[in-house]
Amino acid sequence: MALTGSLVDFSVSDILQLIRLQRKGGALRMHTHRRRVCIWFAAGNVVMAERSDLPLAEVVGRALVADGRLPEQAFQRVVSKARREPVDVVLGETLAAATVVLVEAYVRATVLSLFAWNDGEYTFDVDAPPPDHLAHPFAPIDTDLLLMDCASEGADWPEQKEHVGGLDTVFVRGEPAGALPERDARILAMVDGRRDVQAIADAGPDGLFQVCAALAGLAERGMIRARVAGAGRGADRAGARRGRARPDRRRLAAASVAALCVGLVGLCGWLFLATPKGGGGAGAGFLEATWSYRDHKVRQALDLYRMVHGRYPDSLARLTDAGLVSGARPFAEMRYSRDGDGYSLHADRGGV
Repeated sequence: MALTGSLVDFSVSDILQLIRLQRKGGALRMHTHRRRVCIWFAAGNVVMAERSDLPLAEVVGRALVADGRLPEQAFQRVVSKARREPVDVVLGETLAAATVVLVEAYVRATVLSLFAWNDGEYTFDVDAPPPDHLAHPFAPIDTDLLLMDCASEGADWPEQKEHVGGLDTVFVRGEPAGALPERDARILAMVDGRRDVQAIADAGPDGLFQVCAALAGLAERGMIRARVAGAGRGADRAGARRGRARPDRRRLAAASVAALCVGLVGLCGWLFLATPKGGGGAGAGFLEATWSYRDHKVRQALDLYRMVHGRYPDSLARLTDAGLVSGARPFAEMRYSRDGDGYSLHADRGGV
C-alpha cells in the first residue's frame, strides 16, 4: 500500500522518527520538481538510499577510478552494469569490499541532504524492498544516529538558508574580499554560475551543511550572489537585497506582529459571533474552536498511523500506544470507527 503526503505537513524528521518508532520496512520516496530520492528501511533502520541525479553506481565507479582501482575505460561499462546488478557481482567481492565505507557514506549523505529540502512530496510503500541492483554490503544504519547527525550538522541551517536559499540555488561570483580560509577558497572556486548548491557539495570533499555554511558566509560578505532563474549571468537576488536586508527584516517583524494582533482580534470577534444567541457566553465559541483543533490533530495522527501501519487503527487508543498523541484528552467526546479502507470520526457534543 502506497501512502502519500507533503513535507509542508510533516517534516523529514517526523517521518523518519515514525518509521523508526514503528520499526517499519519499506521504501520512502521523496521528490521535488528537480530531485528524487528513495530511502529503503528494514525494521525502522536505513538499509539503502539513492538519488536520481547522482546514482550510487556512478559514485562508486568514479571513486574507484580516482583511487586507481578501476581503469578509466571500464568506468562507463561498470556504471551501466551496476544499475542492473549488485555491486559485488559487477566488481567482484574483493573489490566490492573496498566500497563498503564509500557506499555507507553515500547513503548517509543522501539521507542528510533531505533535511535541507524546503518542500516536496513523499510516498511510503510499506514492505517494498530495494531493487536487486542495490544489494548492499553494509549493516543497516541506525535511524536514530542519522537524526542525531542531522541535529548536529544542520543546526545552523535555518540561519544559513537566509543566504543560501535552497539546494537548487546557483551562485555567481561577486566582489573579491581578501584572503579566505582553505575550505572557503576551495568552495568559492567551484562557484561558476552553473552548479547549484547540491552540485557543489557533490563535487568536493566537504559535507553538504559545511558547504552551505561556507556559501552563506561568502554571500554575506558579498563575494557571491544568487542568480535569478532565467535571468542573465549578472542577475542576482542578493544584489537587489544588499543594503536593505536589515530594514526588510524589521518590516517583516513589524508585519508579523501586526498580523498576530489582527488575528487575535479576529479570533475574539469570531468567538463572540459564535456565541449562541440564547446565552452560553464566549465559552461556547471557545469550545467550538477547541473541538475543531482537536479534530484536526486527531485526523493528522490517524493519517500518520496509516502511513506506518498500512491501515487505520482499530481504536483511537492505538494512537497513544504508537506515541502519536499523549494522554486521552484529545479523544474526549470523539466517536471513531474504522470503515473499510477509511474511517468515520465525529465529535459527540452532548447537544451543545
